Amino acid sequence: MQWPTDHPAVVDKDLVAPSAGADEIATGASIGPVLRHLPGRRVATAIRLPDGTDAVLKVFASPRARGNDRRLAALAVSSASNLVPRSLGVDRGGHVSLISWSPGTVYDELSDTAFVA
Repeated sequence: MQWPTDHPAVVDKDLVAPSAGADEIATGASIGPVLRHLPGRRVATAIRLPDGTDAVLKVFASPRARGNDRRLAALAVSSASNLVPRSLGVDRGGHVSLISWSPGTVYDELSDTAFVA
């Protein structure tokens, strides 16, 4: 991947090595904005896959991507399936995950009434 020089995958020392797994699951993707960065722990980045699909690429300092993949797979077959993203892949090292992107308001920014609606 061609990370921007100021991207946390390049400048956060704890994420540099794990970010190499991004090429396994998002080859040829275009890098978009950083959505969230927890220094030393993880970064979530908006990307566009070569087929035009928008997705989120998450890089974890520790191998947490497999656990997230298992949780999303369980939720995908539950009544919450329309509320959560789908897992699109995990690198072999378990540090990088690719998940679906759904445009709209972030749920934690909604009031309780709006969330239920």
